[in-house]
Amino acid sequence: MGKGDANIRVVKAGTVLLTEGKTSQEAFMLLKGKVAVFRKSDHNQDILLAELGEGEVFGEMSLIEDSLCSATVKAVDEVQVQVLTKKNLILALQKDERTLQTVLGSLFYRIRTMNRQVVSLKEQVGQLPQQKVNKTANVNLAGKVALKALTEPSKHAMDDMDMIVIDEFPYQIGRWSRDRRKKSWFLSTAQDNQINIHDIPPYTVSREHCRIEKKGKKFYLVDLESRLGTWVDDHKIGRGGKKRIELSAGSHRIYIGDRESVFAFEVVIA
Repeated sequence: MGKGDANIRVVKAGTVLLTEGKTSQEAFMLLKGKVAVFRKSDHNQDILLAELGEGEVFGEMSLIEDSLCSATVKAVDEVQVQVLTKKNLILALQKDERTLQTVLGSLFYRIRTMNRQVVSLKEQVGQLPQQKVNKTANVNLAGKVALKALTEPSKHAMDDMDMIVIDEFPYQIGRWSRDRRKKSWFLSTAQDNQINIHDIPPYTVSREHCRIEKKGKKFYLVDLESRLGTWVDDHKIGRGGKKRIELSAGSHRIYIGDRESVFAFEVVIA
C-alpha cells in the first residue's frame, strides 16, 4: 500500500493507540517509530512491558474476537502505522505482500502460543485432584518442569500465562526478532525461541539467550553465548565463565541478562 493510502496514519508522540480494559475495532502494523506497551499495577502505576518497533503488529486479536485490550499501547515518538480493520483486512492481505507476511506471521505465532497454553493447562488441570507437591507451582508437577513469571514483563513475554509446564526440550528464551518470525511462519525449528522477549535498547537480552536442556533425568540451564550472560540464583553463567549449570530438584530463579533484570523467571524442577 502506498503512503497516501487512507489506512496509513501518522500519530504524535504520546498518543494512545490501544487502552487496557477497553475494546478496539482496529489493529495496527507499525511502519515507522516505536510504541511502548504498558499495564496497570495493583497500585495503579504504569508498568512498562515492552517496546515495539518497525514491522510489528499489535491489537490483531481485535480482528478475530471482541476481547478487551490486555495492555495500553502508546506512541514513544511520532509513529506511522497501517490501520487494520475487519473491513479492510482482506483487501490488505490480497494486495500487500508485506502486510500478508506480517499479519500471518503474528497470527501463526499466537496460534502456536495458544497451543502451548492449552497443553500447559491440560497438564495442570490433570494434576489438580492429586496431592500438591510444590507450593510455588500450586499443582502436582511430579516428573515435570514448570516456568513461572516473577515480573509483569516476564508474564507479558509468556503471553500472560502465570506458569507454563515444559514438556519439550530444549526450551529456549531470547529476544524477539522480526526476521526470526518471518523465517518460522509454518514450521518451528530447533533455533526458535519458545519465549520471545520484547527487550528495550540498550538490550540486556540476546536473540538466542539461554535454554533449558534435558539430559537423561537431569536438567540444565545453558547460556547460548549471550552478551551479558544469565544468572541462576546467585550464580552467573556465560560471558567468559561456564556455559551451563545443573538445575537440581526444587525451585530456581533465572535472571535474563544482569542480576537486576526485569526479565526474571522461576524454574521448578519437580
